[in-house]
Amino acid sequence: MSCCCQKVYKFCNSVNGCNYEGFTEMFTSLPDGNYNVELEFLNGKHLIGITKSSETIETVGSVVLNENYTYTGKVVDASGSVIPLVVDNVSYDCFQFETKTIL
Repeated sequence: MSCCCQKVYKFCNSVNGCNYEGFTEMFTSLPDGNYNVELEFLNGKHLIGITKSSETIETVGSVVLNENYTYTGKVVDASGSVIPLVVDNVSYDCFQFETKTIL
């Protein structure tokens, strides 16, 4: 996936590898709707469903991420089109974050 990314946003805050605190904060710029988050993991793809409304961002199903790993991902809609994340008025087709165990 990272070979297909044009612009990658690197989130500075780590996602807690135990309870995934901070995971949904990455998607606040998305319009309301249902999406899949495609994460690159060991040459495979890990899919996580998210639902964004004006008040909440929720994951659909369970979120299982390895600790101490740097993930590269993208957000796609039901048709498979990439939905960019907008940070400070700049669009990014991919994003990157690191999971940490935060005690």
